[in-house]
Amino acid sequence: PRNPRNGRAEFISGPRISGAFYFDIDDIAPVMGSADNPKKLPHMKPSSKLFASAMDQMGISPSDTLYVYATKDCAFYHRAYWTLRSCGHDPSLVKLVQGSLNEWEECGGELEEGQLPEEDERLFRMSDLNWDEKTPTYQVMSDNEDVVVDMDQ
Repeated sequence: PRNPRNGRAEFISGPRISGAFYFDIDDIAPVMGSADNPKKLPHMKPSSKLFASAMDQMGISPSDTLYVYATKDCAFYHRAYWTLRSCGHDPSLVKLVQGSLNEWEECGGELEEGQLPEEDERLFRMSDLNWDEKTPTYQVMSDNEDVVVDMDQ
């Protein structure tokens, strides 16, 4: 069954941790039917260049510590955590926040309230950025181009 929630809409309406970016694992996944995803599978791991381009867009450097969090009952933030660690950001610098955004607030964590405009830089979409025509500056720890096994062969 499909999840009826819309993470982007929830991020836009707030609250959110101040300075947080919306990280959409599907937005940085290879386009279904492309050379990187010929079987049209959802949620696939991005190429090193696509990942590095997303990090550039968010202003993230390889030495930054990243905190991955979610709102209550979000089942997908673990995948964002895995993607960041497996795609070349130093795994020791990627932290998974245990608990929800509600618990963050209950423990005294500050939140940014209010509606974000749709054009806010934290809501970028890779498909709008011509990323494939640019050379990213973010340097992944190691080339994450794993060997893909085609189970039909």
